[in-house]
Amino acid sequence: MENSLCKFKIFKSGFTLAEVLITIVIIGVIAAMTIPTLINNTKKQEFVAGLKKANSTLQQALLNMSRNNDATAGDYSFLNDKDFIDEFAKVVSVTKICDGSACFPNYTSYKRMDNGSFSGFSQTKSAVLADGQIITYLSWANITPNCDSVGISQEDGDNAFGRVFIDVNGNKPPNVMGRDVFYFVLVNGKGFVPAGSESTARCSSNSGNSGSACTAKVLREGAMNY
Repeated sequence: MENSLCKFKIFKSGFTLAEVLITIVIIGVIAAMTIPTLINNTKKQEFVAGLKKANSTLQQALLNMSRNNDATAGDYSFLNDKDFIDEFAKVVSVTKICDGSACFPNYTSYKRMDNGSFSGFSQTKSAVLADGQIITYLSWANITPNCDSVGISQEDGDNAFGRVFIDVNGNKPPNVMGRDVFYFVLVNGKGFVPAGSESTARCSSNSGNSGSACTAKVLREGAMNY
């Protein structure tokens, strides 16, 4: 009896070129939709971390400045007769002190959150910190204080000595108030009060809203939810 052998044909399956191209296109579309969001979220996290660090630096610097000037706890009136940036540089490591806008080489490109121009620190003394952050200080009396615009209480406004702007990622983009630039008010008896502690109405991109009142919101929520 003859042995019969069963013969099987083996078929090798694979993707066609058209299928591969379609898959690549789909992956590309998904990447185009998600990568910008991921990058934006990462940037926001960096700005939040920078603001937290800036807040800690400012509060600790104020304590040390007070000690250096033998000031009573909570009484910051000594700064009326002192140059804030010079005093600040005595207690915080800085790499550069500038008169005017030199520490903000591209200050004319700074924007408000509603995309309006912002040049609040263009003519003031400033400093670059060792970590790259840039800070400037303005006397409260020189700016016709408007508590609503920075979201602080009238009581804090009545006891304010000055205000600080700090760019938490140096001169790198986006250079926008409420994004990488934040606002603090120096209040006697309290120290640095983050803008927006009373109201965050000015923390939006709506017309007329500069983003100046975002500082407290970001510190309180630990995120940039706007």
